[in-house]
Amino acid sequence: MIRKERTGLMQTSKIIISIRPEHVRNIMAGRKTVELRRRFPEGLAAGGLMLIYASSPEQALVGAARIETVRRMTPAGLWRSFREQVCVPREYFNAYFAGADEGFGVVLGRAVRFDEPIPASELKERFSCSPPQSYRYVRGTLIGLLNDERIQVPDRHEDRDRSGRQPSGGRRAH
Repeated sequence: MIRKERTGLMQTSKIIISIRPEHVRNIMAGRKTVELRRRFPEGLAAGGLMLIYASSPEQALVGAARIETVRRMTPAGLWRSFREQVCVPREYFNAYFAGADEGFGVVLGRAVRFDEPIPASELKERFSCSPPQSYRYVRGTLIGLLNDERIQVPDRHEDRDRSGRQPSGGRRAH
């Protein structure tokens, strides 16, 4: 079950995920529509928000995508189901999942690149957040990140409460 925090934002429906820059480029171009993971939070609901952190050398929060669904499968099942959508060669896939009994295919909705990335140094200074090795829930001080005008969210209306109002914090629509 997804819990709501006092601000009205859903606690477990937003994560920051670290992705290599070459994969980020493919996600933003719409070529890569499934992100592969050995570990992933199973409680993350469809429609959740994935803030995308591009790892070294870029080292910045660069975009966001909606999560359509998360599929937990064997590596062979993941390859059969998603080989066209993952934008990696079979050898890379096999090396990544070597020794794993299962993995996750995160099916992405529309992705947006932020006009102005948020560098790792600012994440640390303003939000006490070190970039995640894999993923990190957006909670605690990180909730303030969602109020930053540089954060452009696909289908922003998904973050509204049932009354149709935006959650407190005065985020501007882009």
